[in-house]
Amino acid sequence: MDALFGGPVAANDNGRKCASCGAAITGHASKKYCGAACARAVDRSKRDTAREKKLALARAPERICEFCGSAFKKVQKDKAPPKFCSKTCSGKAGIARLIGPPKPISFVVFRPLCGQCGLRFTARSIQGRFCSDECRKADANSKARKYAAANDNVDRSPRPCAECASVFSPSYGDKRSMYCSKACARRNAGRLNRKKERARLRTQAIENVDPIKVFDRDKWKCQICGCTTPRKLRGTYDDRAPELDHIMPLSLGGAHSYMNTQCACRRCNAAKSNTPPIQASLFAHVA
Repeated sequence: MDALFGGPVAANDNGRKCASCGAAITGHASKKYCGAACARAVDRSKRDTAREKKLALARAPERICEFCGSAFKKVQKDKAPPKFCSKTCSGKAGIARLIGPPKPISFVVFRPLCGQCGLRFTARSIQGRFCSDECRKADANSKARKYAAANDNVDRSPRPCAECASVFSPSYGDKRSMYCSKACARRNAGRLNRKKERARLRTQAIENVDPIKVFDRDKWKCQICGCTTPRKLRGTYDDRAPELDHIMPLSLGGAHSYMNTQCACRRCNAAKSNTPPIQASLFAHVA
């Protein structure tokens, strides 16, 4: 049996110890370690693993990272060659596979012409037609005027102006049907008023009345309501501002004289207007 197995066998030799961990060895007499683990540990301690890793890294082929695209060298530990330069790139690539490829983003800009002012502007949608709210309101007003003019039943046939005799057609929205412009209307009204004033002055007495003398005579008090009218308020819009009032209005035939004038506050003078003096006492209560 000894010749068959290559030497003497010591099955129970407790005097031997493992060269790595110091445990008792049982078995063949040539056995130095208690197991394969201790044998590998002793083998690793005798090797220069740092140099071996450095040489293996130098012999490794250069690869391109599939995520960041940078070149790297890495020792192949399994059958599949390494694809990423670091764990960070590997993790980001895994997240990218879950999310999927980025969707392309497209921007559509509409630059139409404004339907009112004609300027080019950036619209929010393809239906945009106006550059501002003002242009939108102006377009709506224009359409409303066109619709109203198309359905207008007022006579707007050509006619001569009552002032300058030029032929014109009244436009929609213009209340003047006898005059071609505002200037002609004002000119006609001014001429008529001047004629009325001259006719009135021909039949009434005229006297050069100094308002200050009238106010001094009346002691700067309103002769209608009796309130004080300070001199410093003359020419202002205050209710107590002193004003020259005709007791009998000029439009009713009153004379422009000291006897027909009095001091009145602005409020009473406006309320009295061209009312006869019989009703003047009523305005004091109204004021």
